[in-house]
Amino acid sequence: MTMPPSRWPLLSPCVLQISLLCLAACQRTLAPPDHLPERARGPATGTLAAGPWNLTWTTARGEATRPGHSPVLLYDHHAGKQGCIESVAELLRQEPEWATEAAAYYVGTERVVAVVGSFVTTVIDYNGYCGGAHPFHRRSFDTVDLATGGKPVTLEGLFGNAARAACAGHRGLSRALGEDAAVIDAPWTTAHFAVKAIEGASVIVRLGLPHATEADAGTLGLFDIRLPIPAHLRSTLLQADKAGTLLGSLAPELAGRRQGVYRDDELVQ
Repeated sequence: MTMPPSRWPLLSPCVLQISLLCLAACQRTLAPPDHLPERARGPATGTLAAGPWNLTWTTARGEATRPGHSPVLLYDHHAGKQGCIESVAELLRQEPEWATEAAAYYVGTERVVAVVGSFVTTVIDYNGYCGGAHPFHRRSFDTVDLATGGKPVTLEGLFGNAARAACAGHRGLSRALGEDAAVIDAPWTTAHFAVKAIEGASVIVRLGLPHATEADAGTLGLFDIRLPIPAHLRSTLLQADKAGTLLGSLAPELAGRRQGVYRDDELVQ
């Protein structure tokens, strides 16, 4: 059916309005959020003495200082484009139709949630856009060793072969690693863990694992494993437990949740 020419002027503004609405919707999907949801647990700001170290943190920046030593930067999150401009500039050279510098953004929060001697665990929640098909998002625990200048420490590196065996024997974790691919592989080789509590001769370690696929980025896998207390860590662990700097004391809301894979703070498996 052909529309009479007399109706064309009436149609054009409608088509234009619909087009503008579509463009606005597309722009909103790339624009940075007004604020990041408060998914990260633990004190939003704080100071803590850990042996010779003094820790100070906000959701944007965390630092450890020690007399006579250089400060150790735990994290530094600048809301805005700073973390993405270089990536976007490179992408523009390779795939100019995929990205614009104006669309780039980054926003993130991070908090200290456990301290055991020189080992500091934070929980991170960030997202941004540096070009490509869609934005990025990540949530996880990260543990570093202040004694090595803040380098990541792996679960197996701290607790030995028992960590690998405990992960392999965990039914829920095995399912997440296998059938559903819900978390990254080989968690014992990563720093995505926090010491949760001491129970008798055992230490309860909570894994806080990012999702394996970009489509489900932003989810967080929380799983507990029970390990024997290593002899070389016994004194340090007991001191941290007494001081209230384990995950169960410093960030009880995060430590007390059920095990499984969470998306937007809802348990999905």
